[in-house]
Amino acid sequence: MKAILLTVILLALLDSACKTSIKPIPAPNGNENCQMIPINQRIIGQWKFNSNFTGSHQSRYSGTITFNQDGSLLDTDSLLSSGSKNAPVLKKLYNVKGDTLRLVTITSKDTTVAGGVVTTKECNQLVFGSWFYLTPSPGLTLTLIKP
Repeated sequence: MKAILLTVILLALLDSACKTSIKPIPAPNGNENCQMIPINQRIIGQWKFNSNFTGSHQSRYSGTITFNQDGSLLDTDSLLSSGSKNAPVLKKLYNVKGDTLRLVTITSKDTTVAGGVVTTKECNQLVFGSWFYLTPSPGLTLTLIKP
């Protein structure tokens, strides 16, 4: 009788010890997934932009810009200089290294490079500040918003 009782107790203990509680792993929300994508990959595609760029190289404060995978830009709303009669724009390019975006405008006379460091990284929005163009311009910002 003791052997049967001991066997039943042992089986009950083993049964309770072997049960596992399965808890589903919560699905990551969109912010966690996009935060892992480097900016040089995430920036590819069409964005709406808002900027406070000023000066002769800026003709609009908002519009649409497309960052192509090959490093070229489609800038129909002229975020970057649209050139002048004496120096039409030949190419508009970009590159991203780490958290720095560089925008390049090549005209028949010269090449202009401006760059900014990302200050906000959200899934549908990137904000670049601390721009430099000849000299640092920390007040300038460029906000890119996915349409």
